[in-house]
Parts: sequence; C-alpha cells; structure tokens
Amino acid sequence: MKKEKSKNKEKKNKLLMIILFIIAGFAIRLFGILGVTILITVLYGYWHLWKKTKLSTSKKILVSLLPIIIISVLYLPALFASNLNNEGYFLLNSSRYEEAIEKFDKALFIKPSDTAIINNKGLALLNLGKYEESLIQSEKALTIDPSFGPALNGKCVALRNLERYDEAMSCYDEALLIEPNSPILLANKCSALNRLQKTNDAMIHCNKALEIDPNQYLALTEKGNILESEGQYEQALKYFNAAIENCLNNCNILAKAGILDNKGRVLTYLGRSSEALIYIDESLKLRPNHSITLNNKGFALLNLEKYEEAIQYFDMALKINPNLIQPLNLKGISLIGLENYSEAIVNFDKALSIDPQYFDALLYKGIALENLERWEDAIKNYDTLIYYYQNSDTAYTRRAISRYYFGDSNNAIKDAERALEINPDNEDAHKMLYG
Repeated sequence: MKKEKSKNKEKKNKLLMIILFIIAGFAIRLFGILGVTILITVLYGYWHLWKKTKLSTSKKILVSLLPIIIISVLYLPALFASNLNNEGYFLLNSSRYEEAIEKFDKALFIKPSDTAIINNKGLALLNLGKYEESLIQSEKALTIDPSFGPALNGKCVALRNLERYDEAMSCYDEALLIEPNSPILLANKCSALNRLQKTNDAMIHCNKALEIDPNQYLALTEKGNILESEGQYEQALKYFNAAIENCLNNCNILAKAGILDNKGRVLTYLGRSSEALIYIDESLKLRPNHSITLNNKGFALLNLEKYEEAIQYFDMALKINPNLIQPLNLKGISLIGLENYSEAIVNFDKALSIDPQYFDALLYKGIALENLERWEDAIKNYDTLIYYYQNSDTAYTRRAISRYYFGDSNNAIKDAERALEINPDNEDAHKMLYG
C-alpha cells in the first residue's frame, strides 16, 4: 500500500512539475522574465502569509489583495498598452491603416507619452496620405524625445511629401547627425534631393545608402528614378527590378505598389507598353485610386494608340487630383490622336495655366493649332516655346513648318537652319532645306 501511495505521489509530482513548466513558459511569454520573477516572489509571499503567520483570515485576505492592486496599477496598464501597440503594428504592416490607428489610439489612452506608439500612429497616417496629421504625431514624439530616430525620419518624410523640401532637407541633416550611417535616412534624403532636381547630390546619398545596405529598396528605387530622369531607361529598369526583389518581404504594400508603378512607367518609355500594363495593373490592385499610377496606365495605353481608353484613365487621375499637369497634357495628346484638336488645345491650356513653361504642352498645342491650320497662332505659340527653350531644335523645326505654310518662307528657312545648327541630325529640318 505504501509503495502504491509513493508511486502515485511521484506521478502526481511529475505531473505537477510538467504543469508548472507549461505555466512558467506561458507566463514568461506573457509577462517576460522580470514579470515571472515578480510573480514567483508574490506567490512565495502568499504561501508564507497563509502557512506561517497567525493573522486573522480577514487580515490575510486584505494583505493578499495588496500586491494584486499594486501590480494592476503599475504593471497591467503597460502590458495592455504594449499588446495594443503590437496589434496595431501588425495591422500597420498588413496595410490596414485605419484599424491600426484605432489600436494605437487605445494604447495612447493608457500610455499617452509613449514615443514608439505615437510614432507608429504617425506612420499609419503617413501611409494614408494624411501628411499634416502624420507630421503632428512625429513632432509630438520628438517633444518627448528629441533624438528618437524613427520619429525624426517620419517627420522628414512627411515634410517631403508636403513638398516642404527645404524643411525636409534640414530635417534629414539633423537626423543624419544622430544616425549618420542609417541607410533609410540616406535613401529618404536621396528621394528629397531628387525631387529638388539635385540629381548629383541625390545619387551620392543613394550610393552611400547602398554601400551600407545593398538591398535597401528605397535607395534602389530612387537610383532607378534618377537614371530614368536622365533617359537611362535600361539601367533604371535594372534598379527597379532589384527594388521589387528586395521589397517582397521587407516593405509595405504602398511601397511595393510604387515600385511596380515605376517599373511599368519605364517599360512604357522603352516601348514595351503591353508589358508595362501588367505591372501598372498589379500596382493598381494594391492602391486602386492613385492618380500617378492611373496617369501611367493612360500613358501606356496612349503609346498603344488606344486613345479613348487612355483618356478614361487620364480623367480618373484628374478627378482625384485636378492640378496634375501630366494627365492634362497626355489627354491633349490623346485627343490629337482622335483628331479632336480644339478640345486638345483646351487641355494644353489647362496644363499651361499650371506651368506656363511646360515643354510638351507648348509643343503639342502648336501641333494641334497646325492641324487646325491656325498658322499665325501656331507661330506665336512656338515663339513662346523658343523663348523658354532656345536650344530646342524641335521648337525651331515646328516654327519653320508653320512659317512655311503661313507664307513666310524666308523666316522658315532661317528656323530650319537654326534647327540644324543645334542638331545636325534633325531630319525634318534637313528635308525642308534640301528636299
């Protein structure tokens, strides 16, 4: 009997040990090692209180409740806030930004001065395109901790997206003093410099970012953008491909959509418009109402001479952002393709009201006027184009054609000669002079 009792007791002890190890594992995962240490200390205190002291039961209960109250006040709110922040961060990485903000707001109700949670809320707002609100969150975090790198980077990105480039530059300089070898900061500064058309400085920062981290997708993307702006489309495509490869598991949905859009656009420039549409459509699945991507789809369709479809996408882009100059200009070119010259001119004029020096709008407005045989108006239009672009052989050639049909052969010849001075390979000018 004693042996059986001993065996049963041993089994119970083993089972108890297994249960305790399982509980300890869950406790460590939930509360951390420090939390478990505190928990063990409290449990030992309970055991000692109930087994070794001679206090009345009511007093023992009161003393037992005291550590629970203290832990609840000091520890549990931080735990709840941390869990809410983690849930919000998961939603943020899943591009469920509105839901993420709800979680961050609940966490901030518990811990209103937690810089990490404030910054995460700012990041969610940034991804929603709410740049002003995002900036407020970044600055709020920085008032608590002026050297908090993620908030400083968020502030810089918000300023860049608000086109407050000078402030963005100062922000990046400040951030790089704290983290001089941060590839994300260097890549973001490259992006801001590129938007300021300071391509040499931008390339330096992108290259430095890629020296530190060759897989930094934003630096790869921005280097591709710089090469694209210089007309090096094949090289740009290589960098966009590398960015897509490194973005698969390392960036959010919006970043991925942007890179796919960039690849589609550069494929259009390379004359591979059908292939371009595949990547642009992938981008639109990720961010359906992005005006630039809608414009780029219209651009690819325009190059495939699908003018009516192209116009639909330009109209969609303009509905979202009426002040975008590219869809206005490209819609005008599509209307020329449909021989609707008067309406084309309306769109070119809208584009020129935004930027009076926009080369393509001035050029194609002149071509539309030529097709309406409004030679005098076309000549005046080309006068403006040449005023802004004195070394454009195309501008001189178009004015030469208009002057010829207007009956001003002498000045037409002078314009054709000037076009050949600028570009000896200009075939249209050569034909005008030598047949």
